[in-house]
Amino acid sequence: MTIQLSETQERKLAEISAANGVAVDELAGQAIDHFLAYRTDFEAAVREGRAAAARGELFEHEEVVARIERLLE
Repeated sequence: MTIQLSETQERKLAEISAANGVAVDELAGQAIDHFLAYRTDFEAAVREGRAAAARGELFEHEEVVARIERLLE
């Protein structure tokens, strides 16, 4: 597989590669692995949320705000 990167992406990838002593292709593979894992987790969370909503398991806006505020304390 071949991918096209912008000059900025190539430069940043080369800088990170050099700074960490990791080959560019290995670093790119790690970035893709990270993205794929994130995407899989995100899609599972969306499915879970939709299923909960379908079951009527919803929170009022005020409760959501209160929960977020508690997390940020």
